[in-house]
Amino acid sequence: MALSDPYYHKYAALKRRCQSVKQDSERLAGRVYHAQLQVRRTRRDCRLLSDRLDYHRDDYRQAALRSPPQAAPPSTTAEDLPDQAPRQRLKAEKKTRRRVLNEPKKPSNPFFQFCQEQRSLLLSQMKNTAGMSRQGLTKQLAANWSHMSTEEKQKYVDRYERDKRQYLIAMQKLQIKTPRPVPPP
Repeated sequence: MALSDPYYHKYAALKRRCQSVKQDSERLAGRVYHAQLQVRRTRRDCRLLSDRLDYHRDDYRQAALRSPPQAAPPSTTAEDLPDQAPRQRLKAEKKTRRRVLNEPKKPSNPFFQFCQEQRSLLLSQMKNTAGMSRQGLTKQLAANWSHMSTEEKQKYVDRYERDKRQYLIAMQKLQIKTPRPVPPP
């Protein structure tokens, strides 16, 4: 199409508008997806709460319901929504399981123990050279791990097994100290 063509400008404007509508549609689809996740979480929490109340024989079904006055929900437009894709936002919002107070951490697997031990050594070697990104550093550690013999790796496997036994003992002690009531199925 030539720039002098009278329909070219109309075509370009229509194409830009289609791209804008497509972006708005993707944003709204992500918003709907997150709303559905919230609804599922809320329903799951309600089921858990009602099961616990039933387990403790609480007469909550006969109680009168009082709800606070509702405020007007804020209006959201496509411009207010974040520009991130839904999967990227999910990764950012992903929450880790809450740990019980004083709960021990699980031991790192042998490869991670190797990485923790070797990362500082490799970084000091890389400072003499041009330096490397974290991704490059991790790739180098993975390559070093894969070239190691099983005898060399055994040191880390033994350490992992020892830490795992200590973790299981600590968890058993914690469960003895704080027994949790388990609701019936």
